[in-house]
Amino acid sequence: MDEESIIMPLFRMAFVYYLLLCCGAGQTVRTEGTTQLRTLPSAQSRVRKTLPQSATLRLLGKTKRNGFYHVQVSPNVSGWVLSRSVQMVEPAGEATPMAGAVALAGGAGVRAHRLAPKASQVQTNHCSNITNFRSCHNTFAEGCTTSTQANTYDSFLSYLKNLTPSPASAESQVVHKLASLDDFTALDQKSIQLGVGRHRQVDFAEELADIGQGNMYAAVGYLYYAVPGGIETCNCKLTNPDDRDFHIGIGFDRTTAAEIENGTISISDNPTGTDPFKQASVIVEMTPHYRAKYHPNWNLPLLQQLGGKQVKVVGQLLMDNEHNDSSQNCAFDDHDLDHCWRASVWELHPVTAFYVCSSQSPCAGDSTEGWTALDDWNEQ
Repeated sequence: MDEESIIMPLFRMAFVYYLLLCCGAGQTVRTEGTTQLRTLPSAQSRVRKTLPQSATLRLLGKTKRNGFYHVQVSPNVSGWVLSRSVQMVEPAGEATPMAGAVALAGGAGVRAHRLAPKASQVQTNHCSNITNFRSCHNTFAEGCTTSTQANTYDSFLSYLKNLTPSPASAESQVVHKLASLDDFTALDQKSIQLGVGRHRQVDFAEELADIGQGNMYAAVGYLYYAVPGGIETCNCKLTNPDDRDFHIGIGFDRTTAAEIENGTISISDNPTGTDPFKQASVIVEMTPHYRAKYHPNWNLPLLQQLGGKQVKVVGQLLMDNEHNDSSQNCAFDDHDLDHCWRASVWELHPVTAFYVCSSQSPCAGDSTEGWTALDDWNEQ
């Protein structure tokens, strides 16, 4: 689906958010008593935290949803409170900026928290008359399942995987660079503490947005392997390789990368196969509809020729909770080394831009020097 029809362009979005948080344009409310901040506009949703009496909050829009207001507690914490539990505060001149508001106005946290409310709005679908990725993604924003049972997959996860922000828009919104395995596993420790497990994301959407899910990130490492992805609901359970993701492993060890490049190390082409190199790499995914729309020259044979090369990847940070247990995700302290096949459950998905270092020496992740877009690599 076309994300530009869902989310405002970055700069307009950031400007509005800045006004909302720090320039008095957003309405302030105050809790009238002890108030529960919930993940969704529902009394049945999980409580994020309990707010004390007289806590001052920013209102993220004046429209009630199920009797709840969407509020900002701090730069990285938002949620829903019962409208009857808060009172509007009349503005008294220019408000003092919240701590971190300038950073948020630059893009950090904006996209993630605009996407999180979608978790309660999306739905699961049953596949019917779906023949290829085009019919899949033109019909279902959340993909679909061949199961006859309802609610058999995480529709919000599939929805996020299927977004199509333009490459330029995505790159302009990058909030952080991930340059080591520790950068990814630090995210795992946060999501493990939340207790997400393999549960659906609907009750965790705001917390995952706090961690960064939905924001644009860059990762700099080495291309360890590239194989066809699995048969997934986000791609309507289609089996043709052209209708599936490119499942790509990114590692961070230069010596291992050199041995992959010279053929000393060979990595299994089974996307969930267990070997020490998969266990030391993270996953990024190129989706079929994104490839067709923006990068028609991306292809698996080309990626597979680039094994061991230093690469820079831009994409949406996403927690693929379908694989978030100790038998699959090696980031768990009690991981099963005989079976886990990925270093982290956090991915860049979809990949929006992919660069290869064409320099004889390592390329700097925060520079454009020496990087060649994968689209242009065949012209080297």
